Amino acid sequence: MVRYLMETMCMFVMGRELYIYRDGCYYLDQDGIKVKAVVSKLIPEKFITFRCLSAVYNLLIEQQELQKSLEELNAYPPWWINFKNGMFDVREGNFVSISQNTCRSTRFLMPWIWRYGRIWMRREKIRAGS
Repeated sequence: MVRYLMETMCMFVMGRELYIYRDGCYYLDQDGIKVKAVVSKLIPEKFITFRCLSAVYNLLIEQQELQKSLEELNAYPPWWINFKNGMFDVREGNFVSISQNTCRSTRFLMPWIWRYGRIWMRREKIRAGS
């Protein structure tokens, strides 16, 4: 079960806190609520207990491959601006696409748009929980 979660979900652990990738950024999964919901969909209903879900969660957050240090989090150059759809390199003046391997936990919620030699941020309606 833990191996399956590691292969299908993009996540990392810092300390004992789990971060899950969504919409271009990693978000804290407070108390493992989201990952436990995924686990509860994968196992038979008679095994869905607090004890079982907590056991899977604890095994997951103890996996060495998922561990990240504070230095690895948001470890991009200070002159890059973090947007919803990537990063803007201020020094070079170009947009850098990012992957899920880039551990970002902070960002502007708007996507980056380049028009008329300037950065534009399109306003989006932000849904609760994003």
